[in-house]
Amino acid sequence: MNVKEPNGQRSSPRALRTRYLYGPDSTNIIPEIIDGILHGLSIDKIHPDVYPYLHPEMALRQKKLMAEKNTRGVSTIKQAMNTIEKILQNKNRSHDENLAKLEHEDELREYGNYLAESEEKRKNKAQFTEEELHLGVQLALDEDFDELDPRMLRKLMPELRRLQKESIKNGNYLDAGRYQKAAHKISLLNTQIKYEEMTAEHAEELENRVINMSFDLARLKQKWNKKIELAQEQLDQDIKALIKEQRKKLAEFDEQFNSDVPLTYCKYTTLVADLRRKEEYLVSSKRYDEAHEMRERVEAQMREEEKTFRDKYYADLILKRDDFISKIEKKIRVRQDAANIQIDRLLVEKKREITQAKKALARFELESQQAEALASGTSFGLSASGSPTSSSRRNASVDSASRSARSTYSARSIRSYRAPFPSAEERSTEEIFRQRRAINNIIYTRTLSPRLPSIHRK
Repeated sequence: MNVKEPNGQRSSPRALRTRYLYGPDSTNIIPEIIDGILHGLSIDKIHPDVYPYLHPEMALRQKKLMAEKNTRGVSTIKQAMNTIEKILQNKNRSHDENLAKLEHEDELREYGNYLAESEEKRKNKAQFTEEELHLGVQLALDEDFDELDPRMLRKLMPELRRLQKESIKNGNYLDAGRYQKAAHKISLLNTQIKYEEMTAEHAEELENRVINMSFDLARLKQKWNKKIELAQEQLDQDIKALIKEQRKKLAEFDEQFNSDVPLTYCKYTTLVADLRRKEEYLVSSKRYDEAHEMRERVEAQMREEEKTFRDKYYADLILKRDDFISKIEKKIRVRQDAANIQIDRLLVEKKREITQAKKALARFELESQQAEALASGTSFGLSASGSPTSSSRRNASVDSASRSARSTYSARSIRSYRAPFPSAEERSTEEIFRQRRAINNIIYTRTLSPRLPSIHRK
């Protein structure tokens, strides 16, 4: 099938992308590029990133061609170098202009930030111009309290009172009534904002106290654990030292088993004395054979009695050793019992102090939760009967959206959500009294966190 081409040119021809014969990675073939330029290669076919590397080599080639008296080549190289220099100059000029533009924008931005900071500092000092006060008066008359700067409320009160007096003086009673009504609402709004700020500060103070007390409780547990651990280590060291000392004493006592039998145990019987007298009689009678036999009987009797002496001595040593060991065990047991009693006392004291700290922390956590609930639930959208009005029900749905805008300066940007300013019919005397009583409690009551007990080594 033959397709008929449209007559004429395209109304909006598509722009073709420039195709480079030598891209930015062609810096290693500079001589080849110069040869191409000498043979008619256009500068436009070379990527601009290659120009800074190409220009010095072209200058060297130009000198070489001049030495060879190649005028045509010199002219071609010179023309290409001029083109490259113009392109680089335009590029540098564009870069400098962009840099200057950016610097100018930075200066304007810094100056704008400086002006904004100056304006905020001036407003923080409650210094407002006449135009700003006039705009604030108009916003108060229009009941557009959302656009009011909370820092202007104290300045608006005397201004509205002054305008009210001037209206009465001039006979404009309707305007005087409007000013009086606006001043009354500004006064109520100022009280509400002050109440919200103070409840928010009180809640934040309690929250910081809870955090600090949590850290103090953790440190208290660590200190007690370390103290009990050191006491246990000291107990083990004392017991080991005592056992070592008693073992040394027991070894000294056991050395008595290798010593000679004391003389107090070596008391021979009368039989030995009788046999010795018989031995002497036989010797004096020159009956030597019988005397020799008698001598052997004496020595046998003495050996038998010495064995008895040694057995009795060993038996007494064993009894004394058992008694000595029992005394050592009793001494170690007494030391262990005393140390365990000391550790038990430390455990009891630890439990008591930690329990007290936990109770204090729980009490402040409860107070912090109550203060947080009071700060986040501050709203004047209740009627005298206590039932929520339509405006409070409507604005309850946008509670989360209002919380995200706390950082902006407006009459509704105090720490938590606040419903739009209600009408005079929605406020009750009892509610105003409760609010001002809460303000007085916050101002004149100082919350003191319990001081955690210090640890003293016993």
